[in-house]
Amino acid sequence: MGDGSRPVEPIAPLEVKPDTPPSLVDEKRVRSSLALLKRAVDDGWQIPESVYRAAPAICARIMADDSSSPRDRLRAAEVLASMARDKVNAAIALDKMERLEGGDATERIVITPEIRARAQEIIRRRLGNAG
Repeated sequence: MGDGSRPVEPIAPLEVKPDTPPSLVDEKRVRSSLALLKRAVDDGWQIPESVYRAAPAICARIMADDSSSPRDRLRAAEVLASMARDKVNAAIALDKMERLEGGDATERIVITPEIRARAQEIIRRRLGNAG
């Protein structure tokens, strides 16, 4: 990675601990609670830090519960995927901000000699066939 980029830290594996806080999900309305949590993550709502920390363990507990419906398990997996995606996007944004502050490029496109030669060959063929 000689281009100045830094690797993104991996996301820690999910652990379900017995001391997980009480459920943020209404046991009588699991499906709608999970849908609301997923929407909050996807739409960037201001989620209290305590809720954001507890949500993965709660979703994992729903996924591991044999009495959970397949639909509820799927929704819990979607929430976890949304949270992971959000965390990766935040890491990317932070990396870009650090690069900008350091005077480095945030996006870099390199046209190699091979790409340039291939593009010239395509243009040459097309222009040769146009006449």
